[in-house]
Amino acid sequence: MRSKVPKMKRSSVALFDALSKGSSVREDSSGTRIRHLSRHLTAAAPTATELNGKAQHAEYRIRQIAWVVKDLEESVKGLCEALGLNPTYRDPDIHLLGLRNCVCVLGDQFLEMVSPEEASNTASKQLERRKGDGGYMVLLQGLNFEADRSRLLQPDMFQSVLTIERDEMKEMHLHPKDTAKCIVSFSEAGPSPREWVWGGPDWKVQSTQSTGLCKGIKAAIIQSDDVNRAVIQYKKLLNVEPTRTGVGQEAIFHLSGLAQQVPGAEPQEIRIVQAKDGRGDGLHGIVLHGSAPSVKGRTVDVRGLQVTFG
Repeated sequence: MRSKVPKMKRSSVALFDALSKGSSVREDSSGTRIRHLSRHLTAAAPTATELNGKAQHAEYRIRQIAWVVKDLEESVKGLCEALGLNPTYRDPDIHLLGLRNCVCVLGDQFLEMVSPEEASNTASKQLERRKGDGGYMVLLQGLNFEADRSRLLQPDMFQSVLTIERDEMKEMHLHPKDTAKCIVSFSEAGPSPREWVWGGPDWKVQSTQSTGLCKGIKAAIIQSDDVNRAVIQYKKLLNVEPTRTGVGQEAIFHLSGLAQQVPGAEPQEIRIVQAKDGRGDGLHGIVLHGSAPSVKGRTVDVRGLQVTFG
């Protein structure tokens, strides 16, 4: 018999913190099923395509990026001022999970900031380990959650710390020890790839009102003290071969961005680079599509994450 938990509007990042402490299976009143440390051993077909006969592109889209910060209000203010954004959504129930958050919309993609209210949760530990505010999580959207889960959770692959199953979202979070200390999730949004429940109920309206300096996520930059190990991890994670940058073992993984399924979407990248700032492995930066020529090529530090306008 599955235990019941109160129905809540859950942030995907908050769930990682709260449920990594919880029972093996949970189901809430909205029909969400949550498995902790689950493994599924069925093999699945590769999820990669070639675009224009060039590099292999993994069939995923970076749909959301998350920071972890100490001071949420100051951090959100800094994010909005730096990128010309407005706060879109705050989860009213996230305090029950020991966190607070704020989400900003970029077209149909999202930037989120999370701040811990408990000293012992994953977000707090990340702040301590990386010596302050910074990148926390990359949320990847795919088209076949069951195939992703079967492929990734084979023996000697990855460990799932959280699985969410509900009509509008199926999602799995992988243990950051296997992904260069950046939490990576794999999601399938429903009823169509255009939807995204973590953006809140009104994100589409908010999106039409956005006049910021950027219009979407182009790349995520993961740094590591051991680049070769991180590249091997992400080859297994994305199931494609990277292209090399020519700088040591640094590499670029190409994503389709679900450009064939989502109108207006564009190919993206996950870049693996050498850690040089003394903060160790983790999400080092992101590249955003600049909406004005005056900002393109500029890099700004936004609460410990390097944000470049591409």
